[in-house]
Amino acid sequence: MAHTTEGTPARVRALAANGIWHEDIEAARAALTLADSLGNSELRSDGMAALQSALEDHSRYLEASDVAAARLDLLPAIADPDHVANALFMNAELYGNLGRLADARAMTERLEETVASLTPHHRVHGLAIRLTLENAVGDWEAVRDLTHRTTEAVEANLATPCPFNVALLLTLAAGWAVAGDQAECGRLIARAEGIGMVGYGRMHAPHRLVLGLARHDHDEIRRVVESLEPSWLTPTPLGLFGWLLWANLFDALAELDDRDRIEAEAPQWLRPDAYVAPFAVRALGIARRDATLLADAVARFEMMGLERHAQTTRARLERLSIERPAD
Repeated sequence: MAHTTEGTPARVRALAANGIWHEDIEAARAALTLADSLGNSELRSDGMAALQSALEDHSRYLEASDVAAARLDLLPAIADPDHVANALFMNAELYGNLGRLADARAMTERLEETVASLTPHHRVHGLAIRLTLENAVGDWEAVRDLTHRTTEAVEANLATPCPFNVALLLTLAAGWAVAGDQAECGRLIARAEGIGMVGYGRMHAPHRLVLGLARHDHDEIRRVVESLEPSWLTPTPLGLFGWLLWANLFDALAELDDRDRIEAEAPQWLRPDAYVAPFAVRALGIARRDATLLADAVARFEMMGLERHAQTTRARLERLSIERPAD
């Protein structure tokens, strides 16, 4: 930033980069103020991206949502589809974190339209959001329906060392594991591992947890849980799709009946504006054998439109009532 001139587009970009990489809200605000004075829509969007990112990193999600909405209003003035795609990706990720799944779906649809005529790498990123959303709502039929399209997109993108190449295949494998098709599941896992990308454990862990859960493979679930590094599991910043990692972790801990860890981790997530919250409440209900908490989890899932998760929680609640009949 010291090598840029005051009042220039280069200074806006330098301030925005500082806001993103150093979680510096004031630098991001300065970038946006300068961009406003220059009257350049793309620079204004850069400033908003930095401010949205920095606010999210500081758990100021309501303010981040306001910035995301303002940036969305600005997109029709921006001609660069790559820039537009980045904004839509960021918004879909934010809305997923907040449990605003209808808004996340709207962003996903616009993102896929935007990247359809761009590079294979762009299309893989569009599918990453799509498959993450279907994973988040528990629509594994939709995941399986995307198998052909996704595998073709990954093959076309192999020249780009993108961790989503692996993540997408693992998500597909989970979808087939849920359906009980272990042959197709195994084929997709082998293809993902054959890509040879290492060093992205944080991004791939949610998908490996889902695989273990779908197979009821306690050894694999425990292996993945024990591989999670503490830095991946801070409440904020979550990192890319960290909210999905937390939700799957709570399901994994419930499957393992790890009551101590559930009691230690869940309370920090009992906020109303988090996708993770109903998973944390459900895990607590399972750990404590508490029907009231399970009923609360059902209500939270329903409020977010997560009907499949609500349904499985109702089934858990019914089993609990059979195991512990009322006096």
